[in-house]
Amino acid sequence: MFKNLMNSFAAIPLGIALLIASFPLLFWNEGRAVKTARALAEGAKKVITIDAGNVSPDFEGQLVHVSGKTNTAEILTDAQFGVSTNAIKLRRNVEMYQWQEKSSSSGNNENKTYSYDKVWSKSVISSSGFNNQSYTNPSSMPFQVTIKQANDVNLDAFVLPSSLISKINNYTAIVPDSSLLASLKASPSFANLNLEQQGQEIFIGYQGSPAKPEIGDIRIGFEQVLAGPVSVIAQQSGNSFTAFKAKSGRNLSMLRVGTLTADEMFTLAVKENNMLTWAMRFLGFFLMLGAFRIILGPLEAMTRGIPLLGTMVRAGLSAVSFVLAFALTLVTVAISWFTFRPLIAIPLLTLALAGIFVAWWMGRKKEPVVITEPASA
Repeated sequence: MFKNLMNSFAAIPLGIALLIASFPLLFWNEGRAVKTARALAEGAKKVITIDAGNVSPDFEGQLVHVSGKTNTAEILTDAQFGVSTNAIKLRRNVEMYQWQEKSSSSGNNENKTYSYDKVWSKSVISSSGFNNQSYTNPSSMPFQVTIKQANDVNLDAFVLPSSLISKINNYTAIVPDSSLLASLKASPSFANLNLEQQGQEIFIGYQGSPAKPEIGDIRIGFEQVLAGPVSVIAQQSGNSFTAFKAKSGRNLSMLRVGTLTADEMFTLAVKENNMLTWAMRFLGFFLMLGAFRIILGPLEAMTRGIPLLGTMVRAGLSAVSFVLAFALTLVTVAISWFTFRPLIAIPLLTLALAGIFVAWWMGRKKEPVVITEPASA
């Protein structure tokens, strides 16, 4: 119990750091959400749909909506593997077979057991911190993930800037053929390695095979983005596009794969903004919740091992942490809304203060009830 208590006190600075970090995160998120919403509302009123096949100077500097088909004459090549394609993007994916450590606890986290599994991973799993140092992984990948992007991509009569090209991410797999595998096997770079096709990927075995891979073996896959229909909302700049700066200070520059109307694009953007806003709110709330559980951890550690009392204290601390985190999240959002949404800040702040009062009421020390008997006659 003493060790758990010392660990709980040692973790308090982490809890304080998490608590401090949650406030600016929540405040920033509300400002971002409001400015983005205002920019989208302004853009939806100002946008003009134009013909992608005709660049007209009449719309210069205006927010325009264009739908058309992309095209490029560029050939993208992965020189190391000899893969070439006429595409907007070419991506090499890499996975390595590695050890992965898992731990489980029992007996109030005092006893830990470790297990080790072999998994395919897109990143290096460091084994330096493994509990059992007999399980080791390579310290680096022999091949790296690469993305090549075409420089010259047209949208009918318009030229797409690189900022919009980067948003086209509808990748499809490139299935390696026998000639690619044969050329790799003939290359000195892959001498003495076991190269085999494994579905849509190339297996590179240093010791193993596709049926029985060993630690350090590699899987390589290739994907491409082909020309196709896209829709753009941005400011017309000559025969290209640039970001439109809204009054809120936000820039509007959107691209969607497929043929979409301006209303459809703005509707999707509004939904994404709302989803991101709520995701960041939940993140801020859970940061606070975790912070309070860490800060109040010593109180739980003092009663750990006492069956009934420990359970009651743990439940009470969880409830108080939840109420405090919920209330302070509302307070932070309300305070930020005094800057960004003043008309609804006051009722939200009132609700938050009510939550803090409930937390205080739950945690306050109850006065003992004293029963006095009437004096006997």
